[in-house]
Formats: sequence, C-alpha cells, structure tokens
Amino acid sequence: MVLGVLYLQSGRTLQSLKSQLVTAAGRIASLEAGMAATEASRKALAAQLVEFDANLGEAKSKLTVTEARNVQLTREIAQTKAQLQARDRREQDMGSEIARLREEVAAARAAAADPKAVAGYQETIARLEQQLAALPASTPPPPPAPAAAVLTTHRSRLASVVSVGPSSAFVVINYGASHGALPEQRLFIRRGTETLATVHISDVRENFSIAQVRPDTLQAALHKGDSAVLTD
Repeated sequence: MVLGVLYLQSGRTLQSLKSQLVTAAGRIASLEAGMAATEASRKALAAQLVEFDANLGEAKSKLTVTEARNVQLTREIAQTKAQLQARDRREQDMGSEIARLREEVAAARAAAADPKAVAGYQETIARLEQQLAALPASTPPPPPAPAAAVLTTHRSRLASVVSVGPSSAFVVINYGASHGALPEQRLFIRRGTETLATVHISDVRENFSIAQVRPDTLQAALHKGDSAVLTD
C-alpha cells in the first residue's frame, strides 16, 4: 500500500517537472528570439550612426569651402574698393592741377607774359586732360582673376593622417594643393601593410586636404599617423 502511494506521488512529481521543463524551454526560446531582434536592431542603428557621421563630415567640409570662398570674395571686394578710391584720388589731384594751371595761364595772359610760357602751360593742361579722360569709368573694375595654381603631384611624398573625424567618417591628411592634391582623388588609408579604408578628397587646401571615408571600405577605426597612398 505504501509503495503504491509513493509510486503515485513520484509519477505526479515527474509529470510536474516535465511540465516545468517545457515551460522553461519555451521561455528560453522566446528570450533568444528577443535577443536576436535586439542585436539586429543594434546593428541597424550602428549602421545609421556611421552614415550620419559621414554625412556630417561632408557637410562640415562643404561649410569650410563656403567660408573660404566668402573670405576670398571679401578680399576681392576690399581690393576693388581700394582701386576705386585710388582712381578717385588721382582724378581729384589731376583736376586740381588742371584748375591751378588754368589760373596760372589766365594770370600770365593778364600780365602779358611770354607767349612761349603760356603755350607750355597749355600743353601741360592738354596732357593732363588726356590722362584724366583715360582713367577708367566709375563702374568698379572686375576683380582680378586668381592666378592659376600650378600643381605638381609628388607621388613619392609620404602623406599621413593628421586628424580623424567622429566614427572615422572623414580624415585630414597632410597632402594639399602645394603637393599636387586634387578634389575627388582617391587614396588608401593604411597601417603598415594593412589597408584600413578608401577615401576621396572633398576639400583641398594649400598644405592639407579633407577626405571622406567610404563606409563600405572601413575595416577598422582610423588613427592619427596612418599613411595615405594614392590609389592610382
């Protein structure tokens, strides 16, 4: 009788344990599915962050170019104003000289001065009037065209990264217009013999350039001191 009761109790306990095991297995599967979904979401957000960083770097580069152009235009406007002011001063000086000489001619005539002296004054007046007529009109002259930059590509020069943007979205390299850098040139960023990324130049300055990193080529975080090599 006692053995029968114990047998029944052990059977019920075993059934309860099996039920709990099934429930636990279901919960584990649910948690694993949730973790997988969370990981996929994290990767998607990380990819969006890289893209946002790249867009931010490109926007900063364009803003830098615009600011540089504004500075150049401001300088050209100041130069044009200075040229106009110099022309006005010269015109006023010549006008005053003509008026003075006319007064002297009138005084000489009134005093019956030597006709040769009067003729000399008149020649001087005529010369000054011709110079005055030759002065440019009041319309501001066009700003002088910037001298064409002579670029020489020194491919043997070792360029390197001097600064890295957020999340390696862009880099600043010590390779500028004076070294032969041109917009849209592509370079490999390397560390030793390992190629870490491919970049393209978006902004060229005299002694350095800003280059955007192609996100699909980024193999590892970039650092100051990595080398930059032209792709062709």
